[in-house]
Amino acid sequence: MRVLVIGAQGALGSFIARGFREAGHDVIRGGRRDESASDFRLIDLDRPETVAEGCRGVDLVVSTVRHPKLVAERAVLRGGGVLFNLDDLPASERSDLSHSVAEQQGLVVDRTGLGGVTGLAAAELLDQHPEADTLEFGIMASATEKVGRAGGLLIERILSNGGHLDTVRVSLPEPFGSRRCLSSARAAAELVAPLARGRRARFYICFLPAAFNALFLSLNAAGVASRLPQFVFTIGRSSLPASPSQQTTCHWAAVTRAGVRLGRRVVIANGDYRSTVEATLVFADALVPAVGTKLPRKGVFGVEEILTLRKLVPTLEARGICIHAD
Repeated sequence: MRVLVIGAQGALGSFIARGFREAGHDVIRGGRRDESASDFRLIDLDRPETVAEGCRGVDLVVSTVRHPKLVAERAVLRGGGVLFNLDDLPASERSDLSHSVAEQQGLVVDRTGLGGVTGLAAAELLDQHPEADTLEFGIMASATEKVGRAGGLLIERILSNGGHLDTVRVSLPEPFGSRRCLSSARAAAELVAPLARGRRARFYICFLPAAFNALFLSLNAAGVASRLPQFVFTIGRSSLPASPSQQTTCHWAAVTRAGVRLGRRVVIANGDYRSTVEATLVFADALVPAVGTKLPRKGVFGVEEILTLRKLVPTLEARGICIHAD
């Protein structure tokens, strides 16, 4: 397939572009800093005309860049093709996007990457336990994994709450063990509520290594963890790492009723960025139609509304992403 990666000059975007190229696809790198390379297209999300032109003639657009006007998403909805959004859209933004284009010709898939795998696990749990009244979603973030500016901004977005964050202890499989996590009401509302199907939503985050997690817990106890300035999360993230980390990490989803756990899925993978690349390749194989065939559907959907985890487990595990049920 022909793939345009928007944000390919950043850390995650460069890894996505490399992953698709190594898988044998024709890759176009899109970014706002002009280059003379033959595989590059100028894509400036503040200049919609560059986006419409850049998206023309490609089978898949992978966007690693968050833009408040969702310019690339609107261009694909109008012009056709498939777009993967690697930055989860709040429910309000997804609804606005869905209603902003009258005659939708393309497919925008939200919540892809490694978080999309956990979203599929959450959907599977809710199907199996319709009596659940709460959906929990957790991630483990590494302070030592070198990620780009967008990764830092995501952590800042999760933690910025204006006050003290609740904490909860979560027991995870080895090698992680028992972890004290921060609970973000903002992330629960923006990221988990769209998955929860009207149930209560909870979002948890903890950090590696343990000393860094202890630092954030101390800052939270002092009431400042959610008020840290943005530069704390983005400083030193301008240089690109040569390769994505392979540090073992995990995400998890669980459903409960009256505080009693009914089921849980733990997604264990080798590095957030590395596994996001692998998951994106799996989703592309499943969702991008072959040349000459029609789109499976049109509009704006979360990946969990289109795919099921069960069918993807063998492929994900072959790529180092393992799902444990307990």
